[in-house]
Amino acid sequence: MASSSSSIVKEEKPRVATGLNKDGTLTLEMAKKGQRYPEESPGSGDYVFYQTLYEENPESPMALVWCIEHGIFEAEKAVELHKKYLKAKEIFVKNNKAVAASSSIDYGMSEKKKKKRKVTVTDVAGDAGMAITMSEGIGTQIMA
Repeated sequence: MASSSSSIVKEEKPRVATGLNKDGTLTLEMAKKGQRYPEESPGSGDYVFYQTLYEENPESPMALVWCIEHGIFEAEKAVELHKKYLKAKEIFVKNNKAVAASSSIDYGMSEKKKKKRKVTVTDVAGDAGMAITMSEGIGTQIMA
């Protein structure tokens, strides 16, 4: 029998450089272009959500930004998508600032301070021979 020589080529993952700073903090240098965070586990819910979102809608700025920043793409693809990433990040940040600004609307509450009502219970119904009990459940409160 002739032996076939099949060589298994292992793809080397880009290494993440780490260094200990003088103040005791750890510095991570990411290996992929645009990566800001350590790679997520492929089983992570965020990983699955954003990767699937990008596969279904490659024009989604939210998915592209997350995938680039978390190192989901191969190094070559990350370099290839970097310009698109920068544009998507601008859109993503702009949209989030607009949402944050619109959610901080005053509704006129600063002009009139809302008065807090103070409730004092002075009369408790019960006889000397009866016990008042209180029981709590999830989302409920029962007084017996």
